[in-house]
Amino acid sequence: MNRACTHQFFDLNLPLNPLGRIESGVIIRNGTGTGFSRMRRWAQYQLVLILEGEGVYRDSEGRDFAVKKGDLFVTTPHVAHQYGPQDGKVWDELAIGFCGKLFDLWQQTGLLHPLEKPYILTPFEKWYRELRELLVPNRLERQQPIRHLIRLQTLLEDLAFDQPAKVAHQPEWLATALGMIDTPDLTRPPTVNELAEACGLGVHTFRREFARHTGVGPVAYVHRIRMERARSLLTSTDLPIKVIAQQLGFSDAFHFSSAFKKYAGWSPRSFKEEFLRVNPHFGANNDNSHPA
Repeated sequence: MNRACTHQFFDLNLPLNPLGRIESGVIIRNGTGTGFSRMRRWAQYQLVLILEGEGVYRDSEGRDFAVKKGDLFVTTPHVAHQYGPQDGKVWDELAIGFCGKLFDLWQQTGLLHPLEKPYILTPFEKWYRELRELLVPNRLERQQPIRHLIRLQTLLEDLAFDQPAKVAHQPEWLATALGMIDTPDLTRPPTVNELAEACGLGVHTFRREFARHTGVGPVAYVHRIRMERARSLLTSTDLPIKVIAQQLGFSDAFHFSSAFKKYAGWSPRSFKEEFLRVNPHFGANNDNSHPA
């Protein structure tokens, strides 16, 4: 006898924020996904984590892959899709819907787009807890919704950066490319031509295969590494913005600040000030200070 499908909705009810916010959250037990009668297109970006069971994800751009417990996939408003268990079976899923200008920019630069395969979340319990807790904003996040947006953005970044090392049988050329990109010295990030040459591939082939394995193109991946390094330097050191810009290979602080604001939704200075406000003891405990 089939058990009834149940929905546990989360009441976020956060104020509107043009930069972005989580719009919806639900845990569905004994569900059937979207079904396979037709492709769907939601108005939101969506993270879908499979909690129990297995099935298939398909979309209008030709992706077609199996998903199971512990797998997470992304849907966007720009790509029609369908997903669910097959053969009359059911599954459990957690779905988070979000929207905003920040995520539109991520999508336009290739940072937020359906992947060729699902994210494999391990350990499952850790990721499930973090995703579920994201659907229960704390008191400060309700008073200042930008804090909740930062938590979502950080989780998405952690999710993306947690994946490349988990590519099964990672090709040697990809390991070479990732090693060239993610180095301590980012004053001069490698160009696509340099990466392709080092990997022994043509530029077009390199772009295509890099995106197939990592989910984003090489330019977007390099940009993501630089912005993640910037976020780390802003929150773990007292380096002036000008010095951070130089360390990340930007021509000046203005171009760095513009790129960071497009990526994070904050200027570096505002991001740093908010971090210090939330962590008032940082300055006193920081050993990586730098003269102004």
